[in-house]
Amino acid sequence: NKDIYIDFKNWSEQDKVNRDEYREKCLKKLDKIKGKKVFIINISSNNFQIHKSYGGKIIEISSLCKCMTATESLYPLDDKNMNKVIKLLLEASNNVNM
Repeated sequence: NKDIYIDFKNWSEQDKVNRDEYREKCLKKLDKIKGKKVFIINISSNNFQIHKSYGGKIIEISSLCKCMTATESLYPLDDKNMNKVIKLLLEASNNVNM
């Protein structure tokens, strides 16, 4: 769907980002380009979380891979969490309300 955007990030656990300011910036940019929804997907994190804001216009996914800091190795998410990500993307592409 041309109105759905994906923004991949490579933030570490130590990055200090003001989430509220960042969401506001994303919403303004999304409104400017007349987009319906943006997925902000971080590549790796120790915790998997999904956060929706602004009526589901902004969907944040904390990680696609788990980061094992002791070895710096990345491991894919388990099937359950990856299926959640895939489901959200498919629903958005099919204009299903989330």
